[in-house]
Amino acid sequence: MGEDNSADFEQMFNKHGLEDKFHRVDGKTRINVKITETEADVTDLNFLGYQINPQVWQQFVTDSFGLLFRL
Repeated sequence: MGEDNSADFEQMFNKHGLEDKFHRVDGKTRINVKITETEADVTDLNFLGYQINPQVWQQFVTDSFGLLFRL
């Protein structure tokens, strides 16, 4: 999850009693919007998100395996 816009997600997690296990990375979480005018007409707005570098990816993989093996 992008650190720059994580507050909305964190508020929703707290409101619904969800445990936040998201990894934080520099940047914003990507936002995709669909505008449906009719059943056949859909416009997609896809905004840019963050970039994942090899170190961030490796930390995610390591942490994820750690969670998996604790189950």
